[in-house]
Amino acid sequence: MVSSFCFCVAVCYLPPADTCKPVDSEVFFQNLLRQTYCYQRKGKVFICGDMNARMGLNSDYIEGVDLVKARSVIDCGENKHGDSFANFLSDVNFCMLNGRFSENEFTCISTTGKSVVDYMCVPYEELDYVSDFKILPMTSIINGTAHIPESIPDHSLLYCDFKTSLNLNIETNANKVSPKFNVKSMPHDFLSTAEIRHDVMQTIARIENYIIAENDIQHAYDEFESLIKTEMKDKLSTHKSHVGTKRRKYKPYWNEELGSLWKKVCETEKIWLRFTGHSSKKRTLKEDYCHKRKTFDRLNRKYKRQYQLQQQQTLEDKLSNMNQKDFWKSIGKIGIANERKRAIPLAVVDNCGNVTNDKSNVLNIWKNDFETLFKRNEDINDHLDTTICNTEIDVSALNEAISREEVVKAVIHAKLRKAAGIDDIPAEVLKNEAAIDLLFKIISGCFNLGKNKIAADVVENVGHAQMKQKLNFDKRHNVIQNEFCTGDLVLLRNLKRKKALGMQKWLGPYKIYDIPRLSTITLMDSNEKIVGKYRQNNVKKYYEPETMLEEDSSEKPDKDDEIEENINMKNDEQDENNNELDDESIFLTQSTFQQSDATFDLEVDDLMSFPSPVLDSGDDTACASNGQPRRQCVG
Repeated sequence: MVSSFCFCVAVCYLPPADTCKPVDSEVFFQNLLRQTYCYQRKGKVFICGDMNARMGLNSDYIEGVDLVKARSVIDCGENKHGDSFANFLSDVNFCMLNGRFSENEFTCISTTGKSVVDYMCVPYEELDYVSDFKILPMTSIINGTAHIPESIPDHSLLYCDFKTSLNLNIETNANKVSPKFNVKSMPHDFLSTAEIRHDVMQTIARIENYIIAENDIQHAYDEFESLIKTEMKDKLSTHKSHVGTKRRKYKPYWNEELGSLWKKVCETEKIWLRFTGHSSKKRTLKEDYCHKRKTFDRLNRKYKRQYQLQQQQTLEDKLSNMNQKDFWKSIGKIGIANERKRAIPLAVVDNCGNVTNDKSNVLNIWKNDFETLFKRNEDINDHLDTTICNTEIDVSALNEAISREEVVKAVIHAKLRKAAGIDDIPAEVLKNEAAIDLLFKIISGCFNLGKNKIAADVVENVGHAQMKQKLNFDKRHNVIQNEFCTGDLVLLRNLKRKKALGMQKWLGPYKIYDIPRLSTITLMDSNEKIVGKYRQNNVKKYYEPETMLEEDSSEKPDKDDEIEENINMKNDEQDENNNELDDESIFLTQSTFQQSDATFDLEVDDLMSFPSPVLDSGDDTACASNGQPRRQCVG
């Protein structure tokens, strides 16, 4: 089942303030705030980790504004990280789960003290979706797993139950009970009684109907599986086996003394953590716990060293003995040494198939076998050359239908006492005639359906495959579809064009004389002389100038008239403005050309006749017309 449900968990660690490499808590929580805002639209965001922040009595919400359940406090200590963490939670609208559920414990417990520095935080609106929150100390976890690690961690485990309305169809294998059938002694009447034979015939009919009429192999195999499992439940004995049983680890050096000390450590820890009386009594309980904890750790290391030295000495003794087989057997621990035997069995199978123990016969057969094994065969090279060079191998047998003899051979060669597959059907129950008939119907149906489907798919997709190959060929060889016809006028790209020399980009027009093949055309000039053959991507269609002018004039006749009329009116206004200027003045002000977009030309000779000419070169551009230098002023 595919769903868009997203669960974002931020796992954080903030080093202590008094560490050798301190981290600025303000910068840390600012980065965390930015990342929280980035991911809050993607799904539900939760923050957890070791903050090394002791909140004390600080509140993680704004009292009187946020409707959040108050938390119970068991650690009244505070530090700088705790103040920054409280401000961060208020800014991001998150609250911690610590202290808001029934069980509230310390998250860090060691011989130096106890504190609450590990947190799990959720948004205010998501607090109702949390059904339970627990803090599990390491001692309780160790007691539940029956495993004592090398070093006991100080921090506890935070456990949270989150409820959601999303239904995922996922089957868990935890404590799943699956029946295991005893197939060592199969009954003789398995799938052979009169009643079951009738069911077998009906099942075969249903299988044929599913395969031939509905082309449904899955339902056909379901019928076979249902029949086999029903007969297995009726005829075979079962014993239950629990999948996913807990594997217990143990220490080889563990003894009663260590076990009793560990129980005392757990008891003193619980008493110290749950005591709420006077501080002096609490200090005494802590000292008692620390003393028993150190005693247990010291003895644990002692017995571990003794065990390691003992094992080392044992291996050295076995290595120094004459028989070193025990040494490799001890150091291997892979089971191969146990299967070895002191001597090779002095027995062989003769040509008649009988086992003989006569020493002379055994040695003679061994001698002949080794001679044959290492004797060079001169004809083998010729046989290999013939086999390798023979590429015309007949594979027509692969297209033939699967026979019943092939199914029988496969069932006979199936390995026994092996784990069953996903259908929980062992190979032992298939070694009978009824099961072989059922398997033959299913296997032959699968082969025929697959053969017909593959043939139909090939016939259906052969046209598509050919078209795809053609497109790939055209793409590799730069082949395009013809866009021109014989007799069209085209322009040819000037392949020898150099921009610096002012050469034209297109040459022509030329006339298409012939199209010898795809994307290739033959051109000729106006004198009907063949120019050459060119690729289609180097030519383009030529349009007559009269045709283009007629099209432009037919599309915009009114717009051109309006533009010409506007230009004439603006020129008249410009003449009136120029008449108001003094005759000896050649200064052109901005207001003179403020409402004019027209252009006019001034001859250089005319400018020279004026006294003291002054022109703004930034508003003028030099040009040449009719071979004489001119200046063009744009107003």
